[in-house]
Amino acid sequence: MNTDLIELNKKRARHTRILRGLELSEQASVEELTAEFGLSEATIRRDLEEIEQSGRIIRVRGGARILSGLPGIIRKFGERSKISLAEKNAIVAEAEKHIPDGGVVILDNGTTSWLLAKRLKQKKNLTVITNSLPIVEELGGCGDMKVLLSGGVFRQRNLDFIGADAAAFFREISADIAVMTCDSVKPALGIYKQSEESADIARAMTGAAEKVFVIADHSKIGAAGMYRCLKPEDVDVFFIDASAPEKTRAALQEVFLKVVYC
Repeated sequence: MNTDLIELNKKRARHTRILRGLELSEQASVEELTAEFGLSEATIRRDLEEIEQSGRIIRVRGGARILSGLPGIIRKFGERSKISLAEKNAIVAEAEKHIPDGGVVILDNGTTSWLLAKRLKQKKNLTVITNSLPIVEELGGCGDMKVLLSGGVFRQRNLDFIGADAAAFFREISADIAVMTCDSVKPALGIYKQSEESADIARAMTGAAEKVFVIADHSKIGAAGMYRCLKPEDVDVFFIDASAPEKTRAALQEVFLKVVYC
């Protein structure tokens, strides 16, 4: 048996042990797992990242929790993040390249924005402004990053803050880039949210930014969405996965200023 295969089997066995331990205790810290396995924190963090891809756990500050042991609302947010995960990861990997060090970035409440937030930890001197509790949880421990959370009314089903106070907060700030997710993309009409409250927050966020990025996988094209938050000309860069069909690509390129396939 070659060395690579031996290491792969060791890792698989370790992942199984981590999962079993989390099923019993519901949560474990990186420090605890490092001591248990006698490995570096970097190795344990990579293990947790890989296990998270399976949809069985969700990483929290300093460690991880089993999804089945989380409160229902948090578990559902984690589960939603796994839908079209390969496409979302490709999109955020590309979008991250367009966000410079030292900038001020608004991230909305979407699960794809949360995945992008994970990648922004490597940025230097970045300011992130959001209405998303999971994004604050993800970035709050990053020493080289300033994180601002809006006020407003807490919405449990999305783990975000909405309402007049949240919208007013974003209307009084200035940012370099606003990164938006959506419920629907109607190429001839624009970007839509399913609720009026979410659309209102999105308008306030994008109105505060010099540039607007939209990150959406191709399943959002033509999906249900009642409230328009952006017209096509309001979007500076539209990021979509490369598996979007040719008909969709043609429709997008007709109306959006710049379309990036990821």
